[in-house]
Amino acid sequence: MMTTTKKLVVLVAAIGIVFGISIRSAYADPVTLNLDRTALGCTIGTCTPTTIDAVDLKPGNALAVSALPITPFVPFQLYFQAALNSFLLNNIGQYSPDFNTVNSEVTAVAGFREQVTSGTLTNANFSFVPGGNNFFQLYYDSSRDANDLAGTGFADGTPVGANAAGLILGGTIVSGTGTFQASGGTSLFDQHGADNYGGLQTINGNGSTRLQIVVNYLNPTVFTNAAAVLGQGLVLSLTFDTTNSVPFISVDPSLNFWNGSALFAHNIGAVNGQSGPDFQFQTDANGSFAIQAVPEPATLTLLGLGLFGSAAARRRQLKKKTGQ
Repeated sequence: MMTTTKKLVVLVAAIGIVFGISIRSAYADPVTLNLDRTALGCTIGTCTPTTIDAVDLKPGNALAVSALPITPFVPFQLYFQAALNSFLLNNIGQYSPDFNTVNSEVTAVAGFREQVTSGTLTNANFSFVPGGNNFFQLYYDSSRDANDLAGTGFADGTPVGANAAGLILGGTIVSGTGTFQASGGTSLFDQHGADNYGGLQTINGNGSTRLQIVVNYLNPTVFTNAAAVLGQGLVLSLTFDTTNSVPFISVDPSLNFWNGSALFAHNIGAVNGQSGPDFQFQTDANGSFAIQAVPEPATLTLLGLGLFGSAAARRRQLKKKTGQ
């Protein structure tokens, strides 16, 4: 799996569900990014390079496709999408696409398979399954067109360097585990602003997931030290301290998701998480970079385990310092 380590970077990400993930990197190293928070409105690739050691994503959406009814050891597909809040250095925002004078955005999309290894929906454990639509991508767009309710505009962008689609980072998931617990009862599915789903109900629940992702692409126009990082055969560990929840209270539930090649509509039925076949969650993620020596394949899982820490403490610190 790591035979071309000098061309690969490992991205450790956790995309979880509320109260969830206790994850943070034990190390945080700066990565050079060609953006400048002082040059509001500057175009990516033309700004003064700055350094980052973390990212903070806005609340977003995740969808488990054909996950219901829960059947142990039967794989299902999961998709994720969210917009970036800001790149961070020492927990302070270096670039935020929400500045009033900056009409741009960075978005994240992901897809992978998992299966229930034990339990039921009220208390289930999950594990990653190879295959399916497997990807993790970050896109830059000079205009903000990502729409949480429609679920559009997350997997496209404007040309960045030689990449016409605006892709700035890409990779595939290689391992992961997770949990989910239903807390009982149902409530209004869409509680963010106006109810866009006509009173649709959802079960209530929370859980967590952690993933390891091998990155096979870094856009050198954006990550200006990408060649040095890749050339030294280093591991770039990006840990996402993530929360997920139902019902949706911080973002609109998406009607559509990106499957790696096209948009498709969700199918959550009359009660999200109960009628199925799909199951939809609100997400919220942040994470930090750490550059480490490339491990042997057998130690990849240990690397992921070693990155676990206190996600709740990190998220409180990030939100407090960034004011989000």
